[in-house]
This record gives sequence, C-alpha cells and structure tokens, in this order.
Amino acid sequence: MLAAVCLAAAAVVLLPDPAWAWGPATHVYLGSALLDSLHLVPEAVRVLVAAHPFDFLYGNLAADISLAKKYVPEGRHCHHWH
Repeated sequence: MLAAVCLAAAAVVLLPDPAWAWGPATHVYLGSALLDSLHLVPEAVRVLVAAHPFDFLYGNLAADISLAKKYVPEGRHCHHWH
C-alpha cells in the first residue's frame, strides 16, 4: 500500500500536465475586451476605468511582470534598469 502511494506521488511530481496558465497577452486581451464593453459595467466602475484605461491595462499586467521576471534571463526582464 505504501509503495503504491509513493509511486502515485512520484508520478504526480515527475509527470505533471501543462499548466495552461494565462500569460501577459491574455491579460491584455481581456482588459481590452472590458474596455470595449464598458457599457456593461456599473457606472461607478465605468467612470473610473474610462478615465484611466492605460492604468487599468497596466494593473492587468502587473502580476505577470512582477511574478514572471524570475523566469527570464538576467537583464531581459522589464525591471532591469542598469
């Protein structure tokens, strides 16, 4: 029984499926789709987002930028200012 559990755990760890995680392009697409459909959003949100569309899109990307930079070679991510 223990061997079967260990084998199953090893299979899960060593043979993972693709994550199918969304990347920056998906977040920009979804943010742009919302900007194109602001008439469907409550007025208080619509006014705020319409006044700051680029800030809204940046907010959609900020998590990708700050979390994914560790996967990019040194000097290639957007926070390398040297």
